[in-house]
Amino acid sequence: MARLSHCSQDLGSLSPDELDQYIRNNAASAAHLVGTAAMSDARYGVADRDLLVKGSAGY
Repeated sequence: MARLSHCSQDLGSLSPDELDQYIRNNAASAAHLVGTAAMSDARYGVADRDLLVKGSAGY
């Protein structure tokens, strides 16, 4: 198995359990994490039609 340029460990020599642990310890997101928020005039949703968060005050 090829060695990654930033990886000092030979991943091909790891057991499946060791590889799982390596991935858990070293994985990271390279993307901007996003989410969604429901918008409505009704009782559900967190934002109103002006995109203001319901129940918040101030700027």
